[in-house]
Amino acid sequence: MEVPEAGYAVNKLVVYDGQCNFCIACMDFVMRNSSPGQFTFLDFHKADAVLIEFLSANGLNEFNTVVYVENGNAFFRSTAVLKIFRWMKTPFRWIYAFSIVPVFMRDGVYNLIARNRKTISVCKG
Repeated sequence: MEVPEAGYAVNKLVVYDGQCNFCIACMDFVMRNSSPGQFTFLDFHKADAVLIEFLSANGLNEFNTVVYVENGNAFFRSTAVLKIFRWMKTPFRWIYAFSIVPVFMRDGVYNLIARNRKTISVCKG
């Protein structure tokens, strides 16, 4: 499903949990290792109703993953992460090569990290 015209027509939009220190650190890493203005970052807790409706229509019923919106399409979990790496500076863009790994395996690793993010870094939320 595409983003409604009145909604987020922003290309390369990264939606993340702005109350999680691990998530914030990851977004800082992306900002430091990508071209200025390459991505637009949005804390999910500051999202408006149009974006929340769009994400819900794409299968995200509760916010528990990073979301990447490109060309009006939403990507979640490991696919979102890999698509973000695709646009980062070299050598980080080479990580996109892991997109050949089956999604169920990539998402398994992603979910393991997501479940343990509070032990990786102190998370406020």
